[in-house]
Order: sequence, then C-alpha cells, then structure tokens
Amino acid sequence: MKIVVLGCKDYPPFKYGRDVGGLEVFLYNILPILKNHQFLIVTRKYGNAKKYENIESVDVYRVNFVNLSLFKTISFNFLAFFLLLNKKYDLIWAHEPVAGFFAFFLSVIKRKPYLLHIHSNGSYEPGPFSRKIGLKILETISFVHPKKVIYVSEKLKQRFKVPGIIVP
Repeated sequence: MKIVVLGCKDYPPFKYGRDVGGLEVFLYNILPILKNHQFLIVTRKYGNAKKYENIESVDVYRVNFVNLSLFKTISFNFLAFFLLLNKKYDLIWAHEPVAGFFAFFLSVIKRKPYLLHIHSNGSYEPGPFSRKIGLKILETISFVHPKKVIYVSEKLKQRFKVPGIIVP
C-alpha cells in the first residue's frame, strides 16, 4: 500500500528545517518499522534541500512555502495539495487539522480514504483569536469523514469529542 503523509515539516527531522517537532521525530522512528508499505512524504523545502529524494524507501518531496508566520503552514500545505493531485497512492495519513483540511479535499477528488492523526490541542491552544477561529474552521472540515481518527491521548479525544482510537 502506498501512503501519503501530510503535515510533516522536515524529513529527516532537523536536516534542513529548524521549526521541527514531535511529529517529524515520530515519523522518522515509525516509518522504517512499517516495511510493508511505501510512503510518500511532502515536506517544506528549506534552503539547498533537494526537491526529491528517497530516504530509506521513503519518497520525500519538498515544496516551497511563504516563510511568514501566518502563511508558512497554509502555503506549504496548499502546494503539497497540488503536487499530490498528480501522484498515485492508496491512503492519506494527515497529521493535525491543517493537513486534515487538505486531506479531506484530496480524498474527495482522488477518491482515497484518509486517516486524521491528532497530536495537539489545535484551536484549543492559547493564541490570537483569529488563529483559533481559523483552526476551528480547518478542524471542522478535517473531521468530516476520515476513515479513522487517531489521538495521542484520551484528553485530546475528550476535547475534540469525535470518535477515534488512542495511540499514545
């Protein structure tokens, strides 16, 4: 099975980007174990990073993005979306609501299921009101029809009130 991974900022973690978190480390540790599947990851393209490379059987595509705080995540996911319209895969594994928003539309267009993996509080985190509202809209759409929702804790599952499984 070929699985697209959305939401990863740099792969392998810290090779090019500096705003990397737990998701990137998680993927770097888990993907080599899942040998029965092929993975395609779309990440941000930092500096002199190659636009494409295969790292331990993981196809890594890097796309440009607008490097301004309000546009970084959206521009990256928007360009990843267009790249993935022309790729073949069986499943979309979206990490966090912004990636889930784009996974929803890819799922509809490509007729492929998506998993939504929630690692953080999203719109419930402290921050500007505009950010919270934006994330709430993205969350609402990303939770429309994933094949499965995966939470990293019971607390997140209770907070979002959407059925799913917990994988700590």
